[in-house]
Amino acid sequence: MGLTKQYLRYAHVGSFNAVGSSNGAVVAVDHQTCAVTACENVHFYNFRTGEKVASLSESEKQVTCLRLSHNKQFLAIGYADGAIRLFNRQAEDQNECIVFMGHKKGVNCLAFSHDGLTLASGGKGSDRLIDFYRVYTDDEARKRLSKKLRKAKRKAADSGADEGPSSEDVGKDVTLVFARVGEWRAAAKPKWISFAPSQPAQHGDGVLQYRAFCLFVNNSVESLDVKLNAATNEVVVEKAADLEKMGHRGDVRSMSVASHDSLLATGGGNQVMLWNVETFRAANCLQEEGMDDVTAVLFATGDRHVIAATK
Repeated sequence: MGLTKQYLRYAHVGSFNAVGSSNGAVVAVDHQTCAVTACENVHFYNFRTGEKVASLSESEKQVTCLRLSHNKQFLAIGYADGAIRLFNRQAEDQNECIVFMGHKKGVNCLAFSHDGLTLASGGKGSDRLIDFYRVYTDDEARKRLSKKLRKAKRKAADSGADEGPSSEDVGKDVTLVFARVGEWRAAAKPKWISFAPSQPAQHGDGVLQYRAFCLFVNNSVESLDVKLNAATNEVVVEKAADLEKMGHRGDVRSMSVASHDSLLATGGGNQVMLWNVETFRAANCLQEEGMDDVTAVLFATGDRHVIAATK
């Protein structure tokens, strides 16, 4: 009998700490829920409870983009290998999907027609500012056209021009349809932002309040209240909720497994995270003033304490 080489074989059973991919996307499902790309998965988060409520894991390739149809029935997910998976969210088995293979490289954009029956797809800086633009209605655009036309004619008359500008010339100005109304400086570089499909809340002072979800490159997602004053074109952005305690903001520098093998401690940045290895969920997030750049973590004897070392 010949000699055989024996070795341990390890199989991947799950991932955690990935709240949202740094090069992924976020899509608002409703006023409280959003879908976020995280490595090869798409996670659904409820910001009212701060929990992950569902997950789609149908490929070993990284998710690069996703799009929800206008009627919220279909969810299209694009992958790094060029595949597109289409899910029917109203089907009994929401994990069943149709696979399209039309791109040779990764998919980077998706768009549904208004009726949700046609899907278009497209295959493949350090700024921290998000600019907000206001899209005007047809009546508002006509009023802005008349105002700009009168202003242009006065300017032409003052300069002594023989012919004043026509409405066609002024109509080429894109600011008739939309205009920049403000900006919001985020704490980290934003990657993707998506507004909730619900109608904006109206306040008595003429302020419209929208709900948006923003994905950042540092593995975090925030729920935002965007308040627009239609009279003054001023924008105020306030953070409504976040998922800060669901993962590290930077690299994981160290790990330690408890003696009973049910908990995993990870350290990185200014956080020490405890993970349940059965559910892949965060059990606790430990932070302390002055605890920065965690480089080592260790469960003490008895697994009741965690020791963290920093630079």
